[in-house]
Amino acid sequence: MPSTRSRRPPRFAAPLAAAPLLAALLAAAALPAAAQPTFLVGVRAGYADLGSSDVFPDVYDSTLNPLGAQAEVRWRSVFLRLAYETDDADGSLVQPTLLPAPADPTTLSLDLVHLTFGWSSSSPGPWGWYAGGGVTLADSSESNVSGERSESGTGVHAVAGGRRAFAGHWEVGLEAMYVQVGGLFVAPPPAAAGDLVSTGAAATLAFRF
Repeated sequence: MPSTRSRRPPRFAAPLAAAPLLAALLAAAALPAAAQPTFLVGVRAGYADLGSSDVFPDVYDSTLNPLGAQAEVRWRSVFLRLAYETDDADGSLVQPTLLPAPADPTTLSLDLVHLTFGWSSSSPGPWGWYAGGGVTLADSSESNVSGERSESGTGVHAVAGGRRAFAGHWEVGLEAMYVQVGGLFVAPPPAAAGDLVSTGAAATLAFRF
């Protein structure tokens, strides 16, 4: 008889927990004109390789293509950004038995919120460069024959990338990202919780106010 997995707090806990951070971004954008901030909103599409994770590749495909959105406040040489990404992964779960058993389909949904602070180049012209890091909040939700389970975790990330302005208020960017969140998802017993370790890249399109 399949084991029953306990249900943890509902998904989207991390995005909801990031609401105060978004409020802080909006407040920073409303600073007096003397501070001269630039406010940006945009979308992002990425590629993430989770092959270095402790557990993920044993059950799911090791690559994701997350989609999301971001909001950023930029000063002369620093920036503060809040980004949200989400994606689903399909895999095969093999039950731990002494006899050969067929693999059961399993699905994982992953939501990530990144709060990034970093340095931004202030050189004139359409090109710019930046690097930074910060905190990542994550939610994962697994569903398979053993039941459903949701997990939340907090980790860190680092980014580096470049961007180019065009058509007045628009800009495109390309960045590399490293993310690590501990104990985010759990493999079938008797395996332990695994770290989510991701390396990848994201393309961004943003509008400057």
